[in-house]
Amino acid sequence: IDYCAVSSKLQWATGYAGFSSEYVGYEVAEALGKPQLTVYGNSKEAWAPSTVNGGCVNRAAEAERATHFYTEFLEFTFDTPMYMNTLLLVENYGSDRVARVLVPSDRDPAQWKPIYVRNLRELEELDSVHKFTVFAPEICDVLWPVDRVRVEVDTCHRKGWYEIDAVQMRGGVVQPVNVLNATTRLSFAAAPGFTGDVVFGLTATDCAGSFAATSDTQNMLIRVLPPPYTTDFEAVSATWVPVDAAAGYNGSRVDHVRVLRLPRHGSLRYGGGGGT
Repeated sequence: IDYCAVSSKLQWATGYAGFSSEYVGYEVAEALGKPQLTVYGNSKEAWAPSTVNGGCVNRAAEAERATHFYTEFLEFTFDTPMYMNTLLLVENYGSDRVARVLVPSDRDPAQWKPIYVRNLRELEELDSVHKFTVFAPEICDVLWPVDRVRVEVDTCHRKGWYEIDAVQMRGGVVQPVNVLNATTRLSFAAAPGFTGDVVFGLTATDCAGSFAATSDTQNMLIRVLPPPYTTDFEAVSATWVPVDAAAGYNGSRVDHVRVLRLPRHGSLRYGGGGGT
């Protein structure tokens, strides 16, 4: 079931919470609401940064600079929180500048979580740079409601000015059911008195690169043994054991895990054994 298609909605950005810079007459406010432009060209009805290339100064945190580079950022806000599956940026002048898209983390809304990442230093310039473009990055589906989006752009490794006319978010307004979006650290507790096999399905997603890569469904098996066959796990609800959700992916990068079929005879939660 595509839960984001249930009660689906699209909305244009209505506000902003922060930005790196803006050119006089090309303010961030011009990028709010529906697009005003339909053809390629410089326009004061769009946002533009204060300088053409940001001085090629990398704003990424020091720990990220080896793999991430951006010179400008914009944080857009939307009226209604949604489970986002699509983001559109109307680029009326220049294009191919988006380096990363982030949303507030489901664990801590004060922190940003990347859902699309690429390094323009390592990519050739696209043919669409000098065309009117509606850019739709292949983001990871967001399985928690968000009403803010942070867009980081690299104006250094592409020539010429860059402008954004509008930003649209699409997705669902109904909470997904029987789905748990998690990190690779999960823990499981069996239902009181249950012994036997517990099976649930999950997929792993890598949000890095120019598109999100999601694995095929993998079944996880947990065998609940009664005492005295095991000393570190009893079939009671108070005992939590860690689940390595990234097992079986051969060391691949895993940004988040989606549990598709929740276990029938127990509970899953975030974190390792004893964690939350």
